[in-house]
Amino acid sequence: MADVPSSGHGQTHTGLVREQNEDALFVEPARGLYAVFDGVGGHSAGDVASALARDVVHAALVEHDGSDWPGAMSTALVRASADVYAEAQRRAERRGMGTTAVVVKLLDRRALIAHVGDSRVYRCRGGEVEQVTVDHTVIAELLAQGVVSQAEALEHPYRNVLSRNLGGQPSTDPELTEVDLREGDCLLLCSDGLSDYASFDGIRRVLTGGGGAELKAKSLVDLALRGGGGDNVTAVVIDYGAPAPRRTQVMRTVGARTWAAEVDSFASEARRLGISTNPVAMAFAPDEPGRLGVAVAEAIANDLQHTTGAHLWTLAESLARDWFARGGEFKDVRELLDILRAAAQQVVGGIGLHDQQSADMLEPAIARAMVVGEIAVGTVLAGRLRGIEEELAARGVQRRWTDAFAARHATLPLEPVPVEPPTPDVVACLEAALGAVEAQLRETSTEEPGVVIDCVERCHRACVEQAGAIDGAQVASDLFGTRLLGEPAIAPLLQAMDRARLLHLAGVNSVTQVEAVVRAAAARRLVTAHHAIGSAVARIVVEAAQPVTDELLEVKAAANRLRSEISANEERMARLENQYDDKTLPGWEPPKLGDEDGPR
Repeated sequence: MADVPSSGHGQTHTGLVREQNEDALFVEPARGLYAVFDGVGGHSAGDVASALARDVVHAALVEHDGSDWPGAMSTALVRASADVYAEAQRRAERRGMGTTAVVVKLLDRRALIAHVGDSRVYRCRGGEVEQVTVDHTVIAELLAQGVVSQAEALEHPYRNVLSRNLGGQPSTDPELTEVDLREGDCLLLCSDGLSDYASFDGIRRVLTGGGGAELKAKSLVDLALRGGGGDNVTAVVIDYGAPAPRRTQVMRTVGARTWAAEVDSFASEARRLGISTNPVAMAFAPDEPGRLGVAVAEAIANDLQHTTGAHLWTLAESLARDWFARGGEFKDVRELLDILRAAAQQVVGGIGLHDQQSADMLEPAIARAMVVGEIAVGTVLAGRLRGIEEELAARGVQRRWTDAFAARHATLPLEPVPVEPPTPDVVACLEAALGAVEAQLRETSTEEPGVVIDCVERCHRACVEQAGAIDGAQVASDLFGTRLLGEPAIAPLLQAMDRARLLHLAGVNSVTQVEAVVRAAAARRLVTAHHAIGSAVARIVVEAAQPVTDELLEVKAAANRLRSEISANEERMARLENQYDDKTLPGWEPPKLGDEDGPR
């Protein structure tokens, strides 16, 4: 058992997409034991696997005599893997089920960690957060071996494929890690539903933001849900050592009450600064635009009381998302943020006229609240940028060859290529070559030749025309038809045309019953025809893509503007963070608060 008092709390949620929660956990501060399990295979009883593994591991560690904790934890996970595997073999519908596992035992100023899979442990110390476990995934192993880069890993198809779990095989190989602990440290155990849907910076803000283990665990789960909640999410937070600093307690009581008393003053100051005419505020409350000031002030009061930025974050994020969805401009949001910041500074200044100590305490806290609002808006901007980039990619492959463009294509300046009219013996050679190609395709292809035969036949007809010219434009237009623009549609056509050309020339060379000079004339005519058709197809792609290109240029310009706005916002937030991170309260002595001021 640890020699320093510790507290822990676990929180789990099904998420916003999954139908059932396949995560499991146990939290036993009295024994210094904590664990998180994440079931694998939603259609193969992942919830059964995680619950079974939890029960097996918990029973084994509770019964352990304490002599060899590393051996006991490793043995418990190996036993759980065998039991999950055995259960999977007993029932067909559970074949393939498994679970990750991360188990922590607090010892004398250290934590012993045993884990299998990609559930993680983070340690927070002095405002810094680090991941202390290594994911057991295929991509993590490839990264460790230097086979792929960090950038490639983000898009790799195996980035979420586990290399180890409990139950996939009769046995497993747990990894043991030991980290030192100091008073004030915090440990986080979590499933990938948190690490995949909450940003690392968001996790750091919660773990370093004050409050107890219960508040942190709930805030982390909320963070993952706001990030999309695409998976079950579980967070177990362990506070090692002293409770929250006294200043945090004072902020949650005196600071929150002092600010709450100024809600109306804040709203009044915001109206004086022009919030009632701000387009975003008017959209929020058309009948009473100034009411947004009250909503912001109340959100800040709630955040001060709960030592979290979730309330103002949610409000700012919702405002920005709704405004941008309406087609609103960023400058209006920027104006609103400036009004709110100026109103907050005025209110804190007013508090300082009669209570300078409370004003000194509130000033950095309110400034940080304003930064949280700006970060939330920046997150929405970043989301819009991602959406634009996805639209860029989508538009590149979704533009159809429309009737309107087909009509316009009829006027394209692609004149027929002048050639000599084919002589009867060249026509006969071409007819024989066509027969040879069709016969070969029927013999060698197990699939419908389709486009290849179409290319060959259309090129053949162009070659045997008696007009003394080859019109590649019309053939290309017929071949292109109603295809999508983009590699999934264009690439097969180009490959078919290339194969048709090679087969066609081989067919001419196979006609040995005619003179070489006739075969050469037929081959020249084929090459000319295939070249004319290929050039026309390329011209069609360029012409058809022109409207898309114009649209993409406009979208790209919008994306660049968004990037500039995000960059400016990030620089502004960095300056504000630097300005207030080192804010201290010299000589601060909180007033006596009776029972309210005790530890929580």
